[in-house]
Amino acid sequence: MDFNYQDEYQKLLTPGIVNCLCMLHEYKGRQDHILEGNEVNLEKIQEQARLQSIKSSNRMEGITAGESQLKKLAADKANPHEEKERKIAGYRDAWVKIYRKKDPLSFTPDAISE
Repeated sequence: MDFNYQDEYQKLLTPGIVNCLCMLHEYKGRQDHILEGNEVNLEKIQEQARLQSIKSSNRMEGITAGESQLKKLAADKANPHEEKERKIAGYRDAWVKIYRKKDPLSFTPDAISE
């Protein structure tokens, strides 16, 4: 029995599948357009997400700070003076390493100890 890849390929390209592929392509174009026009808004959303992550994670550990000081620490605009502030700054630094790094993190002892 001869297997013909071309015949199998043609069977996959049903009108429904082709329609889905076209819609995906169109939505990607829309997404790119939205991202281009709203970079400032996306940055604000990312900063708010970072602040909420830092605040929530530290609160789970029982570490709290005033809203104003927390915002300054999260934005790296204040030097930590107390132990709790150093912990908040440490979480901020870890968050930045994880989420702002373009290359994937490697799980090596050196990467973990940073």
